[in-house]
Amino acid sequence: GRAGGDLLAVAKITELAEKTLKWVDGTHGGLGGAPKFPTVPVFSLFWRCWQRSGDKVLAAAVRHTLDRICQGGIYDHLEGGFFRYTVDSTWLVPHFEKMLYDNALLVTLLTEVWRETKSPLYADRVADTVHWLLHRMQLPEGGFAASLDADAAGNEGGYYLWKHDTLDETLGDRAAAFKTYYDATSGHNHFDGKVILNQLHQTGFDPEQQQAFAPERAKLLACRQERPAPTRDNKLLADWNGLAITALAEAGWAFNRKDWLKAAETAFGVVCSRLGQGDSLSHSWCDGVKSPQSYAEDYANMAQAALTLFEVTGNAPYLELAQRWLHKLAKEYSHVRGGYYQTQAQVGGLPVRMKLIHDQTVPSANSQAAMAMARLYAMTGNAHWRETARQIYTAFSADVARNPGGYAGLLLAMDTLLAPTHILVRGGAEAEELHQLVGQASCPARVAHRQHNSDLLPAYHPDRDKPLPDQAVVYICPSQQCLAPVTTTDALTAQLLTVGRDVA
Repeated sequence: GRAGGDLLAVAKITELAEKTLKWVDGTHGGLGGAPKFPTVPVFSLFWRCWQRSGDKVLAAAVRHTLDRICQGGIYDHLEGGFFRYTVDSTWLVPHFEKMLYDNALLVTLLTEVWRETKSPLYADRVADTVHWLLHRMQLPEGGFAASLDADAAGNEGGYYLWKHDTLDETLGDRAAAFKTYYDATSGHNHFDGKVILNQLHQTGFDPEQQQAFAPERAKLLACRQERPAPTRDNKLLADWNGLAITALAEAGWAFNRKDWLKAAETAFGVVCSRLGQGDSLSHSWCDGVKSPQSYAEDYANMAQAALTLFEVTGNAPYLELAQRWLHKLAKEYSHVRGGYYQTQAQVGGLPVRMKLIHDQTVPSANSQAAMAMARLYAMTGNAHWRETARQIYTAFSADVARNPGGYAGLLLAMDTLLAPTHILVRGGAEAEELHQLVGQASCPARVAHRQHNSDLLPAYHPDRDKPLPDQAVVYICPSQQCLAPVTTTDALTAQLLTVGRDVA
């Protein structure tokens, strides 16, 4: 094969990821200096490569970054949810805008890292951020609004900031302790003469101490809600909702929250009914009006969401829709050398059709499509998906070699394509506990199947042509090599601990 065009080995992906470590801020976490964005695709890739290689430097970069983001001013400590970026390099002073996509991506990564670490800090931030999504961002019929503005009544960040005397008046004799806990006493922490609640000075996280301040947080939240609120952009966007649905489904499964999963399924239904028509998806819906335009991201992100819901619920229509959307993407957005344009061929008035592969703060349509195809190949064994995912990678392989950090999402997709862990959970209600364990386990490139007709299984699978068993059983097949089937939670836990690690 020609140089750069061949598919990578898993070890080579780790090597490329490690080249990006030089951009990590060793003091504060994150990439580079100010302004600082939570570049989730890069840290997701670091985490996967740590799981594969055991390189502790990669794991430390992810943990340190997530700890700082969770404790910084970029996080809303009263209501949950993350702001878009900080103007400084320490995660203290945010640009006070909350975007649906950032929150979705951070919930997904925090959930993934929690599966491994069981960090109470991450569990707390996921729970509060999902609560914020469901209470502040959910549209009346389900689905999620695009963003909350940075300013309210023309005042940037004013909704979220605190004067010292307001804290004292509202919290009374608990004010001093609260201000110490949330760094509201120090001179450096000022924005327009007011303080930003944060915990950057805390070295660890104590869930009991956090809980002890719940009444004070509730009082301040009530006080804040009397202020003019930031405007909400009520657009229902297919691509961002795809990210949010994936986040809610993953977190709902990992933390065993059926209500979160239900919200994900509801949102999925709303996107399909408001924005879907046959196998087409429109980009946005607002105040009863559907946009005529659609983008590659809409198809790729919604296909990803459909596959995640299929993994969690086992409902076959999700799998079917994912495949239809990816076929539609191939039909209308393909580039002759592989990969996808952002817009359809026949869109008038656009002088140039953009082909975006580079991840911005969100993974690109090309990397999301490649990941969906890698998962579909693992689920079905259909070589069409493997070949199409490979073509996407080949189209950009020279760019990847030059700037791996910009292609983190695509590298993650290739890792999944090369070494997926296929997990089949069979059996009725009695298999529920085993399926739940799969959702809370840390398993690199997990592709789960919940109780299926044998014809959906890849050809290599030992259970392909057997009748459904009476008992609950789980088959774990890393890289198409199936381990002995297990029927108990203990045996499953033992298998899940080692699978997919140290892959060369």
